[in-house]
Amino acid sequence: MKLNKLVIAMGLATAFLTACSDSNNATQPVTAIDGYIVNGIVTTTCGGFTYTGRTNAFGVAALNTSVFTLADCTSTTVTGDADTFDYDLGADVPWTQTMSTLDGLSVINPYTDIAALAVANDPTLDNAGALEAVYTILNIPASLIPAGTDLFVDFGTNNADYSEEQAKLAVLAETTFATLVDLKAAAPDATPAQLTNLYAQVLPQVSVAVDDYIEANPTLDLSEVAFTIDIPLPEAVEFNEDGTVIITSELKDIAIVVDDTVKPEPATTPDDTPDIPDATGGTGTGSDGVNQG
Repeated sequence: MKLNKLVIAMGLATAFLTACSDSNNATQPVTAIDGYIVNGIVTTTCGGFTYTGRTNAFGVAALNTSVFTLADCTSTTVTGDADTFDYDLGADVPWTQTMSTLDGLSVINPYTDIAALAVANDPTLDNAGALEAVYTILNIPASLIPAGTDLFVDFGTNNADYSEEQAKLAVLAETTFATLVDLKAAAPDATPAQLTNLYAQVLPQVSVAVDDYIEANPTLDLSEVAFTIDIPLPEAVEFNEDGTVIITSELKDIAIVVDDTVKPEPATTPDDTPDIPDATGGTGTGSDGVNQG
């Protein structure tokens, strides 16, 4: 009888340990996309622990978050280093920026980065409120992206729901993020409120420029091109005491130039390296427009 009890106890202990082992191997995929960010360092914090992973050619990092799901996680970001690049632009062009997302989301993109800033400025916002804030900041023409479209998604070609609408999300995201990089450089010490006001001054002009470019090139296949942007911004931006932007001529009516360049064929496996075709687009570069698009 004692032996039987011992065997039963050992069996229960084994089952418990096996269950714990299985539950401690939860893998949470997080997608980082401007174009798909390859070799990006994705970091999230769950239950006081930090988890990190590298993205593949689909922009996906598989985070082993132990017993946690992304619903339990906060402060999810992707950061680039010398080995990180945008798949659409190739491994020779390092992507060395940082993008953030909202708590609980499995996608990091330029729209979630703006949303994270909106929440930093107003912590009462939930995800729906943050999405509305992004629409307000960007003031996107309905002809480009219909109001209410979910912006917090994987809009790349690896997405099963990829469509013309997704392609428009992609080209606006590319030009928007290149502009975000420049705006942050022009106001490095700005508070979330100041930076939000700066975005709201400049980014609607980017949205209109992208919409105008697409309308002027109706035969353009958006799935085959990446957009670049040349946006002459001041080296420094100043703010009023109430946090609003001091509007100069350089910020009021910006002479934005949008152009396109051919993308490589989409990745077919997570380990693909892009084969960059000869560019057929023009000269739009911006200070970061090429390497962040």
